Amino acid sequence: MENTNVIQSVSAEKVTENKRSQGVSNNIIQQAMEKLKKEAMAASGQNVPAIAIYSYLLHKCRNSEDFAKLVMVKGKTISKCFTYITNKAYELARIQNISVNTNNNTNIGCGMSSDEIFCLADEYFTLTDEEIEKRKEAERIKIEEARKAADAIRKEEQRKKAEEAKKNKAKKGAKSDDKDNQAEKNAYSQMTLAI
Repeated sequence: MENTNVIQSVSAEKVTENKRSQGVSNNIIQQAMEKLKKEAMAASGQNVPAIAIYSYLLHKCRNSEDFAKLVMVKGKTISKCFTYITNKAYELARIQNISVNTNNNTNIGCGMSSDEIFCLADEYFTLTDEEIEKRKEAERIKIEEARKAADAIRKEEQRKKAEEAKKNKAKKGAKSDDKDNQAEKNAYSQMTLAI
């Protein structure tokens, strides 16, 4: 009988503890969702699919206490998330533009699927600010290397064009010299006949 009371007492404590932790969990999730809602209203009008990202983040918070905790980290905002996604899209577009376009065209763009965008939103909330800065620096270096490679290709193409133009000019000059020589020969032969 005494064992049964102990087991019931322990079981009741576990149920109470679970309810308390469930309440804390629901509270964190609720706070994260409220934070996102307030920030989304303030950040509307940016150049990203804000409503879709906001809905995605709300869904993630509802289903994951761990993600809700990441959303609650001080300094992490939906506006900064949008900026992070936009910057990543520009970086991707620059890399694609540099590797494809050697004409130094500054008009760039790229398409991204919703999965790619949501992955970037996850990445923003998962990474610390220091990790984001490290990645940004690594990507800046990558873009600079791609730009240098594209510049080298562009210079090589220009060198080849200049060399080809020089050869063409030399050929035209040789043909012109041949015509001049032929004209001189004709004039000389006519002079000889006239004498």
